[in-house]
Amino acid sequence: MSDEDEVLFSWRSSEAVFEIVDRSGEVGWRFVDALSGLCKVQGRELGGRIYGSQGEVYEAGTKRPSIKKAKVKVPGGIGNVDGVVVSSNLGTVGEVQVWFGLHKGNLFTKLVALGAAEDVRLKDIILWDGDLVLGDGVRGYEDLDSGVMVDGFMPAWVAVLILIPVAFAYAALAMYMHEEKYGPLMFGHYIAVCLLFIPVVRGLSGGRIRGPRSMISNAWQSWGFCGSLRMGDPPAAPSLHWIFTRAFHDGGVHGERLPPNTLGGRNLRYCSEMFTAISDVNSRIAVVFGFLTQRQNFGGFDFDRIMRSGIARCACDDLFLLKDKSFETDWMTIQLVPNLSDEPLADYCQLVAESNPTTFKHFGDTPMGWCSWYYYFKEVTAKGLTLHYTVHDVKVEDVGASDHLLSLTELAWLATRTGGWFTFLLYQCEWRDLKMRESIPLEVFQLDDGYQKHWGDWVPSKDFPEDMREVSGSILRHGFKAGIWLAPFAVDKKSDLVKEHPEWVMKNKRGKRANSGNVGHFFYGLDASRPEVVEFAKGQLEKVTKGWGFNYLKVDFIYAAVLADGDRYDYTRTRAQIADQAVREIRNAVGDEVFLVGCGCPLGSGIGFFNAMRIGPDVDRTWFPFLKWDKWNLPGARNAVRNTITRSFMHRKWWVNDPDCVLFRSGTLFKDEEIIGIATVVALGGGMLMLSDDMAQIPQHRYKIATSLMPPSNLAAIPLDLFRAEEPTELLLRLDGPTGPWMLLALCNWSHSVTDKTFWLSRLFRTEEKSLHILEFWTQKYSRMKSSEPIKARIHAHSAVLFAIRVAEDDSVTRYVGSDFHVTSGMEVVNMSSSSTKLQLELNVKRSTKDAHVTVFLPFDPQLSVKTSGSANDPIRKAERVGPDHRIWKVPVGLKEKGGTLIIEQE
Repeated sequence: MSDEDEVLFSWRSSEAVFEIVDRSGEVGWRFVDALSGLCKVQGRELGGRIYGSQGEVYEAGTKRPSIKKAKVKVPGGIGNVDGVVVSSNLGTVGEVQVWFGLHKGNLFTKLVALGAAEDVRLKDIILWDGDLVLGDGVRGYEDLDSGVMVDGFMPAWVAVLILIPVAFAYAALAMYMHEEKYGPLMFGHYIAVCLLFIPVVRGLSGGRIRGPRSMISNAWQSWGFCGSLRMGDPPAAPSLHWIFTRAFHDGGVHGERLPPNTLGGRNLRYCSEMFTAISDVNSRIAVVFGFLTQRQNFGGFDFDRIMRSGIARCACDDLFLLKDKSFETDWMTIQLVPNLSDEPLADYCQLVAESNPTTFKHFGDTPMGWCSWYYYFKEVTAKGLTLHYTVHDVKVEDVGASDHLLSLTELAWLATRTGGWFTFLLYQCEWRDLKMRESIPLEVFQLDDGYQKHWGDWVPSKDFPEDMREVSGSILRHGFKAGIWLAPFAVDKKSDLVKEHPEWVMKNKRGKRANSGNVGHFFYGLDASRPEVVEFAKGQLEKVTKGWGFNYLKVDFIYAAVLADGDRYDYTRTRAQIADQAVREIRNAVGDEVFLVGCGCPLGSGIGFFNAMRIGPDVDRTWFPFLKWDKWNLPGARNAVRNTITRSFMHRKWWVNDPDCVLFRSGTLFKDEEIIGIATVVALGGGMLMLSDDMAQIPQHRYKIATSLMPPSNLAAIPLDLFRAEEPTELLLRLDGPTGPWMLLALCNWSHSVTDKTFWLSRLFRTEEKSLHILEFWTQKYSRMKSSEPIKARIHAHSAVLFAIRVAEDDSVTRYVGSDFHVTSGMEVVNMSSSSTKLQLELNVKRSTKDAHVTVFLPFDPQLSVKTSGSANDPIRKAERVGPDHRIWKVPVGLKEKGGTLIIEQE
């Protein structure tokens, strides 16, 4: 559509304008930012397009439909807004309406089928098919003036023509040298040559586009990729063969059509599930596309190579729409972001939260806990488990332990000597009477996979008591939430359940049992469209919570209930509707008081039902997955860290983010620098903190890293380079409290070698120049800088640095600079009061500390020393000056579990 199109209808809000236009007899629409005019979304059709299950197409945009004004009720707490209802008749499908509503800078749209003329099977609904114009636009592949660059200097077909004779010549030479005329050697050399020259062809051939646009790509469920792709980047896709991973990721709108795919004769290279955002990084303009719910359809977006032409698609999954029955899609929103903010997805995220009201009272506090998985894996036993929590409070001094961390073997020996089991998670014996529970205040103790007979047979194995209330009761008696893992829709091939109810197992379209993916072994999914399967799942959930007494539940492999390849029992509902019922029944079964964690769950289906949600793949015990290039679901810290950053905006709006466990023990493949990188991201994510170590195997310096994350801040940092990096490297968290406002800035290095990084502070302070106190947390290095200067840091591979930044204000004012015992460098301060000669701090991190310090700026006479007192004072160690400014003091602290007071005075 052009600006000369005939305008049939137009209306505007304070920030945007929506127009329905006629171009050569075809009716479409455009949505324009009214302030700058540089941001425009154009729809080619005005009534949607519906695909039948046999490939038939029902189009509503080729004839002029009925257009009328109406009040449209928009979700997200917005209510009724002025809108347009477009009606078309699609024959077999019957009357179809597309609703449009405009509110400020947001366009809302959905499709409603008001009643089928006859029974019909539906495959997909195309809710939007159009173009996206940002800034000066990207008008075509060859339009180099718009910022698009084509790599290489020869067409691909020329490179191939060069490759073929080279391959023949090389193969002939090999045959001659080996005196062989025919045979496998020739074939082998053909293959070798082709593989050898693939990088050459890719490097020399044209067609690889580089440009200013970036797109956020989000996968369907917990473990999938989420990150920013630059124009010309290869689309994100799993690395393993489809037989291992397809079931994990093809459950959204894309299904069998993982990118690149073709629809309507166009190559749609980039895809994203539920939401996406496309940005022009030069002009700092973005457009956010997103579905507000996933109750009716799994919805997603596809864009072409230059991220201009795209579609919004709703999967109908061969829905059997009966005659006279109606159907409607979920609401989709399009948001124009003319001045790209640091949080481009914040408004969309809030709309989604308001459109999916929670079925329980609140998210609850962000949990800290211990999980059995990464220490025991499936070899967990009740006897081994009890070594990790208290049954009898036995003080270390009572058994004469020396100053070291005790191993599990030593604990077992102590248990026999003291007539009972030993203390929770081990004792930190540096203070003889200090129990580990005080220095690591974990709240949850979760039993993971391995306790059950089989997946599907949710009864205890021979290594656990028949009455699991013995396990939960022991945990609960000592003040912890008792947690357990369950996968109610997953079933082992050898389970009794498969033998007793083979019809419950999801079958594929060929009549064979559907592939649910491989997690070290293949398994089956249960068909949640069957009422009896949902009742079975509810029964297992009620058993482990109301029967066994566990009040913290991790529900895994939820996607297996709605496999895209499945030939489900009930086709009168879409898979999204089936998933919606499944998670709703999960919550109903366990009640509001159980803290419910989702994992392996379609993200859109879980909003409003889970207290917490896994937002990335398993962290494992190594940085890289076993296929280093994989960026999807393969376990590895690299992929988990990326998703923790890119999905941070969901935290405490949709659920509490679960980044998976953090492993600190020796014996993993993590280097110390990688532990710091992981800990930095988890801390600034603000989400759950779960350990999974034998605490005896944690070296003292890593133990200090672990405790510095406790308790979680509950707040999520902003990735400043979300659109510029697939794995963002700049994280910012703004905080405020008794010490005044401050910022945490993390600079990360996800490359594989040491990197020097520069960050200009003027990006954070864009007004007048300010003097700043800056404390790097991990090294406790202090700097005094101007806001016009750059921070320069040398960062180890897969690691990070973390700066607490405070405005110095007047040098006559006492200023808290930071600490080394809580990663936020400020949330440990409950209250602060000061005068010209005295500073008083109330400190509390809900745990005891030793060998800790606070760093403060004291406007005292630098020639004089200071004296310290109070319940948080360490009487043995003395305060000392640090840095070139003699008014910066590092003051030792010793805290009890309930906190304490530190008083610093001029001596």
